[in-house]
Amino acid sequence: MIDYHVYSSSDLRNWRDHGIAFRLADSTWAKSHLWAPDCAYKNGNYYLYYPAQDASGRPLIGVAISHSPSGPFVDTKGPIARVHGIDPALFVDDDGTPYLIWADGGAKIARLKPSMKELAESPHMIDGATDFFEGPWIFHRNGHYYLTYPAFKAGGVGRGGHGQNYDYAISEHPEGPYVYEGPFTQSGPGGDNIHGSQVEWKGKWYCFYHDFSTSVGHENQGYKRAVKMDLMDFSPDGLIRPLQWTTSGPVMLHPIDAYSRIEAETMNRTDVPEGDHAITTSGDSSGVVYLGPALPGAWVEYSGVDLHSGANTFYMHLASATGGGVVDLYLDRIGGPVAASCTVRYTGGWDRWTTQSCATHLPGGVHDLYLVFRGEGQSGLLNLDWFRFSN
Repeated sequence: MIDYHVYSSSDLRNWRDHGIAFRLADSTWAKSHLWAPDCAYKNGNYYLYYPAQDASGRPLIGVAISHSPSGPFVDTKGPIARVHGIDPALFVDDDGTPYLIWADGGAKIARLKPSMKELAESPHMIDGATDFFEGPWIFHRNGHYYLTYPAFKAGGVGRGGHGQNYDYAISEHPEGPYVYEGPFTQSGPGGDNIHGSQVEWKGKWYCFYHDFSTSVGHENQGYKRAVKMDLMDFSPDGLIRPLQWTTSGPVMLHPIDAYSRIEAETMNRTDVPEGDHAITTSGDSSGVVYLGPALPGAWVEYSGVDLHSGANTFYMHLASATGGGVVDLYLDRIGGPVAASCTVRYTGGWDRWTTQSCATHLPGGVHDLYLVFRGEGQSGLLNLDWFRFSN
């Protein structure tokens, strides 16, 4: 990768892209190959641990700091001494002790100093990480420490085959030794690699992981991975029950209020990155993140939009350096009847923002909302900052 984005959600279904939090170019030492990072909060700051290659091609790990989880993160000077490898993870124990875990010929771990930028001890291999491949992660639950990681499997990635196990081990101490328990899931129908992490939020446990089934058949399919999230379950003796994959993720916590301002970059999904109808996000120098530029045929879905008793007007805050095109609104699925069509007018440039509106006459209730963009303009039709409805 050449940069990292940060996403947030209040409903676990629609995720807001906060834009670029850190770039390869922001590093004081890295020259190529940003790999999977992690971030931890301590001492009033957020610490981003990122792996990359230096000028000589060595995989090392650096630290960047921000007052916000969405960045921007400012790099510290140089990589962490005595740390070589990739896929860092941070674990802060209940007593406040921070640990850095990473992949370097096995799973390695070391305590960090309170500054969070230096090791407090020499790193050592974690005992019990059977078939370890990369991507270690540690979490604490009911007095037990869980180490999860992508693992080799017979005929899988690294052994001339397709697919990977996602294994775990349990210990009474974060530094081990761990007792190997085996896999709790494996890479999906797309096969190949699986990475993840597990967190508790509001009394429930969730597993974040990735799969690239949606990009099968596209260029570089193994590198175009979709983020997935599902509820975790544990047996009475603390073992992780097999992870149940879903297509939609956990139950949506609450609907989106259609009458409030909805940031366009807070979305459920769009086409795969290299698909014909994908849309992406962009940002300006002031830190504003928006959806676009929207190309003809691009679409985006917003899940669970509450239209209350109905909506008669649709407002969009947008910019267009072309004719703007048309935004078609669909409810619940693309391919059904068009619920409304809104013509977009030229605003004077890609950075000239105006609010435009159109009549809609939409029914009430909670619906999945699709915006589909059409018109002429291969350089883009419009940039969309936010939208809302009124009755």
